[in-house]
Amino acid sequence: GLPAHVVHQTQHGLEAHATKLAPCSPLPVPIADAIADSEGDGQIEVYDQISSAKATLFIETIAPPQELIVFGAGPDVVPLVDIATTLGWRITIVAAPPATHAAERLRRAHRIIVTGSEAPTAGVEIPRDAAVVVMTHNIARDRAILANLHTRPAYLGILGPTHRTERILDGLTFRIDDQSVYAPVGLDIGAQAPQEIALSIIAEITAWRTGRSGGPLRERDGPIHTAGRVPVQGVPVRRVPAGASLTRLIPSGAV
Repeated sequence: GLPAHVVHQTQHGLEAHATKLAPCSPLPVPIADAIADSEGDGQIEVYDQISSAKATLFIETIAPPQELIVFGAGPDVVPLVDIATTLGWRITIVAAPPATHAAERLRRAHRIIVTGSEAPTAGVEIPRDAAVVVMTHNIARDRAILANLHTRPAYLGILGPTHRTERILDGLTFRIDDQSVYAPVGLDIGAQAPQEIALSIIAEITAWRTGRSGGPLRERDGPIHTAGRVPVQGVPVRRVPAGASLTRLIPSGAV
């Protein structure tokens, strides 16, 4: 029978790693194809016409924590970090010097990077599916950050009204109507207080990463909860983005 595997989706395709229960066994091609084509978690039946082998598989997708990179370390960043931490996200804060008391104020962040005006993005790595929020309250620094980003974020949120963002983006490669640019950042929930603004930002990022509109559930057709894998912006729902998840493959039996 087929032993248990952990299947990792990489840029080269599905790679199988045997578990302790199965020290060495390659993943059969029909099963790899079935996992790639499956529309969600749950049970699937696999049949190999060449060998006549059959298997019942249970697939569970385990997504890594959402990466959130925040440029800014002001008081309004604190509730954003607090909510994101509660959700299990990994937060990187990029602060401007001297960043006084930033480590204490934002102690729930996983990493704090202090960068100067000459290289505002130095040491900052942006994973493929990371959400980036710019909220420094400084137009010059915001422009410098966006001008020096080495990776184009899949989600780029910019705090502030539209006319301010247009000033920031003037002459840069980003456009305010780009699909990946969310400006003003956040959902329209009437947020005023920093905690409310943080909530609207987190809600928008959640809607983005799950492929939802962020509208009222009463206006949604179909089920509230969608079973299966979490889609990522720009990636087909039927396939997990490269390096974005682990699938635990537990065969209940094989012939």
